[in-house]
Amino acid sequence: PLDRELVSFARPSGRVLVVEENVRQGGLSSAILELFSDMDALDVHIERVGLPDKFVEHGPVTILRKKYGLDASGIAKAVRDFFR
Repeated sequence: PLDRELVSFARPSGRVLVVEENVRQGGLSSAILELFSDMDALDVHIERVGLPDKFVEHGPVTILRKKYGLDASGIAKAVRDFFR
């Protein structure tokens, strides 16, 4: 279960960035969206960084992370863009 206190931590900034190394749909970010909805906190903007809901080819993890923005520079860019 997710800690419901997450909502109170998010309220001051009004933003949450979720980075997950799996498909976004049905993943951690989906559970967080559900929690915020259940707690009537839809005023908080939640951005999700993760794999798209489609077949992801196999290959070296470092190459795939870079392709999908899940390497260090991709995550840093997502943070900069979201919290700008």
